[in-house]
Amino acid sequence: MFIGCSNLTTFISDLSSLTNGDYMFYNCSKLTTFISDLSSLNSGYCMFLYCKLDTDSLIHIAETINTVTHSPSIHIGIGSKTPSEEEKELLTEIHNKGWQVYIGCNGGTSSEFIPTALTPIDGEEVTTPIPYWAKPQEVDEEHAEYTDGNGKFYIILGGNYIFVDDPETYGLFTSLEDAAANMRLTKIEKTKIEKA
Repeated sequence: MFIGCSNLTTFISDLSSLTNGDYMFYNCSKLTTFISDLSSLNSGYCMFLYCKLDTDSLIHIAETINTVTHSPSIHIGIGSKTPSEEEKELLTEIHNKGWQVYIGCNGGTSSEFIPTALTPIDGEEVTTPIPYWAKPQEVDEEHAEYTDGNGKFYIILGGNYIFVDDPETYGLFTSLEDAAANMRLTKIEKTKIEKA
């Protein structure tokens, strides 16, 4: 909807009925302020990629974003070079609502945000990754994020915390990348939408 609007700096509106935000603010490179309700959002692929959102915008996203069970991705660009401790807590909150969170700093490309936990070892606290539960689910090519090289397409369901009826069908990994590698799945590179 607003893809590539290079002069858009602030967005304040009612998005409480929005379900698909894919590419909505993609490459809105001056967008710093986002105030809205994302309580119906089910997909945010590249939604805020290359934006420079401030901490208050992350608060609005974390507090209102829909809790999901199908582990969709959301890309969020922030204005700082690295996430602050408060921003890490907000990104963790989004992650804990079932989202695969990809974070881009200072308008750059994004990488997956993996929450960490402090584990006491011999009286010292050491940062360790939170276990990642995952399983593959075959889907059509349009919705796929991975392929097995044999013509089949998949998404990976899971997260650090899962609330499902069939936990025994999930494997335990250190991250999404570790899960994909162990499942012998290759990430499909999505083609960027060219600006008209």
